Amino acid sequence: MIAVAVVLAAFASGPSVAPAQALGQTIYISARPDAPGSGTASRPFDGSDAIKLDALLKSLPAGTLRVQFGAGVFVTTAGVPVKDGWTVQGEGPSRTTIRLADGVLCSADEQALLVGGYDFGGAATLLSHACVRDLKIDGNRRGQPAYVSHLPGAINAVVLWARQSRIENVHVVNTYSHPGEGFPVHIYSTGGTLAQPNCADIESVHVYFHEGYATSISVFDQTGGRITGGIRNCVVKGYGRPPSSAGFGAGGWVDFEVSDNRVEGMACGVTIDTHNYARVRFRRNTFTGLYKFGFLVNGSGQYDSLTFRGNRTELGPSDGAHYKFDVARLTNLRIENNILISRGRPLTVALHGGGNADGVIRANRVSPGLDFVVPKLSRLGVGKNRVLPPPVNGSGH
Repeated sequence: MIAVAVVLAAFASGPSVAPAQALGQTIYISARPDAPGSGTASRPFDGSDAIKLDALLKSLPAGTLRVQFGAGVFVTTAGVPVKDGWTVQGEGPSRTTIRLADGVLCSADEQALLVGGYDFGGAATLLSHACVRDLKIDGNRRGQPAYVSHLPGAINAVVLWARQSRIENVHVVNTYSHPGEGFPVHIYSTGGTLAQPNCADIESVHVYFHEGYATSISVFDQTGGRITGGIRNCVVKGYGRPPSSAGFGAGGWVDFEVSDNRVEGMACGVTIDTHNYARVRFRRNTFTGLYKFGFLVNGSGQYDSLTFRGNRTELGPSDGAHYKFDVARLTNLRIENNILISRGRPLTVALHGGGNADGVIRANRVSPGLDFVVPKLSRLGVGKNRVLPPPVNGSGH
């Protein structure tokens, strides 16, 4: 049990609330203005407008606490913080929505974050645990004067900054970044090591039509450390044209898995280009409507034991490649049992770069005209790969 202090002054327009109450480890918040207001399941707090909601969330302490939002739309101007030990939870993306209020971004270079928080002060500022689940997050970009006027700025959905971070069953709409790169769903960490990496898990998260260049779902150790976990069962949908960037990416992964995800209409399925990687598995992902790369691996770090198995990548007309490697060191690479489909102008090169690489490429199925052409100086062994039959009457493979 924890004590939750409630600041009365912030709720002058709402129902009367006792100045301090001993609550369980879950507090309940309602979108109904007639909520009784004591924070229990039967008497949830009134979070029916942004003034009440923002003040309530600010007043709640860090600690092992589940902040449970009920059904409905919760409007915020300041965003929902995720304090140390918090789990912020709704009743599911179809029932609970966190939405940015109208008129929050009015001038150039303003940014908004709907759920979470971060602090680049180093390992000492990391939270120990943070979790967000079972929500829809609506950036409400058309309600922002800065967006309507095409001014520089950004709206991101959820960012966590913790040693143990989890984002699960969250749907994201109406975010944007202009003109630079955005990170609608992002987990930061710092200071993890090979022996003791921090942990980040992103599961069943959907990002729909972020406007602008973005790594839509990303996990990144800020200072070159290591982070373990995975991105699984997620969906990213883009416009099939610029500006857009990657479905997934970031850096510092160790014993990390990207599996059973879908990306549609982005420049690239996955981009990993920062810091070091070790024992990373890409399995059973389906990437369609890509107009640049399937997997882009480029950077100055060390890339050891990358495995690509059972993935399907479909490129439209592109001057890119299904796999591109341009890294300082690439060891124990395995590309096996994948399907590579090129539509429109066929690619003649399926993999390039990685002149210092070693590993194996085998048992893949590729479109007619595609082949694995590897650098002469590499130690990549190319086994038997099978050509797919040509499509019939424009049908797919």
